[in-house]
Amino acid sequence: MQPLPLANDNNSHGPPPPRTRDHAGKWITESDYSYIVSILHKSLIPDEHRVQAEADVFQASLRHGYVSMLWQILHNQHEKHTVRMLAATEFKNAVVRYWNPVKEMNHFAISEQEKSRLRPHLLSIIHSISDEVMFKLLSVSIVSIAKGDRACSWQQLILELLDMLDKDASVHLKVLMLFNQLYRQLTSKLVVRSSERSRPTVDEFSRDLRQLSTTRVLPFLTHFFQFYLRAFFNELSSVTPSISEDHSLFSIARILSNCIKILHRLVIRCCDESNTSQMDELFLKTLLTFSKDVAKYHHDLPVGHYPLKFVMERLLYVSMKPILRILVVPALQRRYSKHVIDFSSFCLYEILRYDPHSTAHSPKMDAFIVRCMCILNDLFLLCDPKVYMHLFSHDVIASFLEKLILCYMKISQAACSTIDDLPEEYITSLWEDDWTGSLKTTAETIYLQALDVFPNASSFVQHFIERLLNETYEQSMNMSNPDACQHAMLTRAACYNAMGWSWTALNLNLKFKDWYMNQLRHELSFSHSHRVHLVIQIKILWLCGKWVNDFDQECRQDLYDRCVSLMGSSSLALVLSCVFTLNDFIHDQQFVSSDFHHAHAFLEHLLLLLPRVHDESCLLKMLSLLGNVLKKMNHAMDPFMSAFLSFFEKLWYINRSMLIKRSIVEITSIWLQALSDTSVLHDLIIMMVSFAAREEVYLMEVGLELWQSALHCSSLLTPGLSSLFSILSSSLPSTYHEKVLKILYSYLLLGGFPFIEHHLSDIASLLLFILKSNSLDPPHYLSLSHIVESCLLVNANPSLCIHALSDFFRHVVLLMLNDRLPSSVLPFFFTMFARLLFVSPESFLFVFQSIDSVHFEPAVVRFLRSWLSVVHDVSNSHHLKLHALAFISLFSLSLPSTFSFFVSILSFLVSVLSDIEQSNPVVMIGMGNHIISAPPFDMSSITGKNEFERKQLLLSCDPIFHVSSSSLLHSISSFVSSFSSSHPSIFSSTPSSLLDSLHRLGSSISSSSSSSS
Repeated sequence: MQPLPLANDNNSHGPPPPRTRDHAGKWITESDYSYIVSILHKSLIPDEHRVQAEADVFQASLRHGYVSMLWQILHNQHEKHTVRMLAATEFKNAVVRYWNPVKEMNHFAISEQEKSRLRPHLLSIIHSISDEVMFKLLSVSIVSIAKGDRACSWQQLILELLDMLDKDASVHLKVLMLFNQLYRQLTSKLVVRSSERSRPTVDEFSRDLRQLSTTRVLPFLTHFFQFYLRAFFNELSSVTPSISEDHSLFSIARILSNCIKILHRLVIRCCDESNTSQMDELFLKTLLTFSKDVAKYHHDLPVGHYPLKFVMERLLYVSMKPILRILVVPALQRRYSKHVIDFSSFCLYEILRYDPHSTAHSPKMDAFIVRCMCILNDLFLLCDPKVYMHLFSHDVIASFLEKLILCYMKISQAACSTIDDLPEEYITSLWEDDWTGSLKTTAETIYLQALDVFPNASSFVQHFIERLLNETYEQSMNMSNPDACQHAMLTRAACYNAMGWSWTALNLNLKFKDWYMNQLRHELSFSHSHRVHLVIQIKILWLCGKWVNDFDQECRQDLYDRCVSLMGSSSLALVLSCVFTLNDFIHDQQFVSSDFHHAHAFLEHLLLLLPRVHDESCLLKMLSLLGNVLKKMNHAMDPFMSAFLSFFEKLWYINRSMLIKRSIVEITSIWLQALSDTSVLHDLIIMMVSFAAREEVYLMEVGLELWQSALHCSSLLTPGLSSLFSILSSSLPSTYHEKVLKILYSYLLLGGFPFIEHHLSDIASLLLFILKSNSLDPPHYLSLSHIVESCLLVNANPSLCIHALSDFFRHVVLLMLNDRLPSSVLPFFFTMFARLLFVSPESFLFVFQSIDSVHFEPAVVRFLRSWLSVVHDVSNSHHLKLHALAFISLFSLSLPSTFSFFVSILSFLVSVLSDIEQSNPVVMIGMGNHIISAPPFDMSSITGKNEFERKQLLLSCDPIFHVSSSSLLHSISSFVSSFSSSHPSIFSSTPSSLLDSLHRLGSSISSSSSSSS
């Protein structure tokens, strides 16, 4: 190919100037060819110059002429193949980004001049590019251009490709590959950027695509497909076992494969009820005939035709895709219902005929059968049974289930070796019930679906399995005939596998206790050196875990005995199976720890087993088991505490998996709840929390939860726990602010005044930082106000605490005055300021004076007006008394601007007295979302061993808690008397009804106090 003309080079020769962003948009010239090749080559070499080379490539991509230069490089046969391949990749990336750029994302665009030079040469790749990977990259580029280029539209491209198919047989395969890429893009959901006003809307695009596809493309390609079908079968008649891979038959097969992919997209995306050409129907009918003929030829081919067999298997695999996609779209399912049934019948026939254990097939044949099973599974799941039930007579159902159980769900002899070679992977995959898409797991899925769909299927399976187990028992014991013995054992293992999967369908009819006691437990007791017998025992143990709900106490005890006994086996796979089965039973709701008499022996075996496990998934399963043991049998762990603790520490250091570390953290949290003395875990906790605080993605959340649990369960603030406080800083992400606040509150309760005094500056800084963040929810505000209130309550030197928190108070006031706090959180902060007023009225006044030393009274008035508007939302009697006493303290400041609120405040005081007089006091204590209601308690019973008791202690230290109704009445009466004498003119406007209510409440409270005395 002739190189594309580049811009004229008017620069003198010499090294190119350094590439900086200043060169973005400038033209690349002929003299830059060597430089572009050089930086492409350097960017492929993993050395210290690679980063700079990649930066240079990026800078070059922002210069006009870059894509033209790449076009020349990738066509230059003298350049290294790796450089040409990178040039093709860069060409594709540049076209996708800059040919039709989204203005909001890219400020650079390929010039119209360069586009016009490239457009006439784009389709030349069909003749000039022989490398298939490079051709696919360039195909993506051409499709990307065609989707949004008016001068080279997708409609024009489709017509040109059809014309090439019609005129030049030598390029059919490449044209179809490009066609396939084009329709893959055009039929995707995101095909139009509607922000571009010059492009059609999505609806117009879909209409245009459907019209062109159904009138031109579908008829042409359907006939084209039929033509190559005839050519394919004509070639088949003359093939020999020695056929080479350059035979024309293989090219025809690839053409057919691409045709099917394109036509299937046309049928799925472009055909609807308005399509009257019937070409879609013709394609599906032809495809089914083709699939049946290929399957017949494949089945009849003698041994030795392996290349041809593999080609046919790939064709069969591709041919199943259209019907699989049709099934999941209800409208298509209705339109093509006849084809759905015909394909389903074909799939059923192939499933019944296939031998999954034959070595004469390629993985593609397994994949083809998987697709056949998926078609039937979707048929059962998505279609009305009336549609397909006529395909499945009683005999067909029986044959289908027998085939699934004895062939597809049966473990192969080769797979048995994984029990010894990869025991951890084998057992973990069995217990996790992974749907991996393999032939075996797909068969198990459709087996369960068939049991659910077909009446009496479960009854047939039960009798069929019982018969097989009886027939194969003697053969499985006959070691004189090893082949027959192994076959019988594998059959028995398949039966137990089927029983395990179908427990939900069979548990109504099967008397499981009799079956277990008469058969299963004897299989577990049988000791034999044959590897396949291990498979049987492992399957039975797995089956028992599935049927755990059907075990009565007698069966459970028997299974416990046998599992603990088998844990002494030399087979790691068998020991793991016993452990996982016991985990299923320990996790079960019916498990009673007192009935498990083997706890000591079980934990001893577990300690010996843990160091032998190295697979991550298996180890996670083991750690999950330890968590269940701690929850259900925590006292049994006491003798082994130091051993397990040592194992956890060692595992933490040697294992780099974040999932393993996360699991250890979660188990330690559970362990904390089970121990009476948690100090033995503090060293481990400190190590884990320190590490977790640096791992936001995997460990930070569980690490903070562990930290909080350690503080909750501790009775003393140890030096180790105290040293962790330095981590609790503003560096932690804002998503964890709620947990940070809860941990801080736990520290306040645990450490008391000495802790607050030592860390007061850090506490104030952290609270202010969190308050200023923009990601707070109501629980955060509640925690903030509660922590500050606790600091004022616990601190033996309130003035010192208030001074440290002055910036925090000032910021809260500004937020409240500027209406920047949600209305739902205002009561929290007014309660906090009520505490401040109660402790130190002068400090309250100082907060407002620090905002505006001259005109602070209007701010106080606005604050007080807002306070009175929400104070009635406070329902906690303890807080109501605090607000009442705070209002009285406010008037002790003698601010003239507040006197006008006397009547409103007196009304609130009377309502508080009335509420307290009419109800029994209930103490409400809490933190965050966790509010605890408790009746009055005996202070002598409080020991402070955990956080709940410390909250009670904190409340008992609150002077407000000890304010009786008579004391509150005395304070209110003194306040009214003082105000009436000092401001008689204002007091005279007080409604007489309000004063009468106060007098009546006073008499009632006084008489109650006298009676009590």
